[in-house]
Amino acid sequence: MDLVEGADFLTWVRRGWVRETSVEARTKFDEGRLRDALLQLAEALAVLHAHGKVHRDVKPSNVLVTEEGRAVLLDFGMTADLSGNREREDDAVGPAADLYAVGVMLHEALTGRAPIEGSSREMLFGKQLLTVPPLAARFPGVPEDLDALCRDLLSVRPEDRPDDTTLLRRLGASPAAVSRSLVQGADVFVGREEELEALDDAQRAATSRSVVALVSGDSGVGRSAL
Repeated sequence: MDLVEGADFLTWVRRGWVRETSVEARTKFDEGRLRDALLQLAEALAVLHAHGKVHRDVKPSNVLVTEEGRAVLLDFGMTADLSGNREREDDAVGPAADLYAVGVMLHEALTGRAPIEGSSREMLFGKQLLTVPPLAARFPGVPEDLDALCRDLLSVRPEDRPDDTTLLRRLGASPAAVSRSLVQGADVFVGREEELEALDDAQRAATSRSVVALVSGDSGVGRSAL
């Protein structure tokens, strides 16, 4: 990936992120920055989901925003196929899990607080039971549409959360942008043309005889992917 020099999502939208205790401090967010960065994040996730992947680690530190306002989704180390090929427990994990995480980020951006706070046990059970009340009543200045969107993304039942198409439209994406983000495509392996040609030759030869192909190289150069 390219080197991204910028601030994490919450620092960007709140112009310096610290956990605050007063209502006044917690409502200091830049609405323009928030809407723009949130839309870019939604577009990135829509593309990822359209290619059959789930990020599984969407959080403020994994979304960096440059000085020019370009938001970049990072760290695909926990990404899994929608088919659940990596682990048995992945079978029930889909795009709705990523969108719940977007709801958590939006809640923190709007209020300065996570929707669920407490011990790990309290947070675990809270996610299964919590119905988030309207934010504007407790945090003046929260826009009505973002208030509703945040609560919908945090719905306990995955099927009640907006999907990628709905999220993009509610964030004001144009129809063309929505269509572009949702286009499905096959995975493309970039580079290694010579090596790929050699493997193709070996595969063709293997129709009539046994063939062994040895792929060697330094760690991290993409041997497993090849």
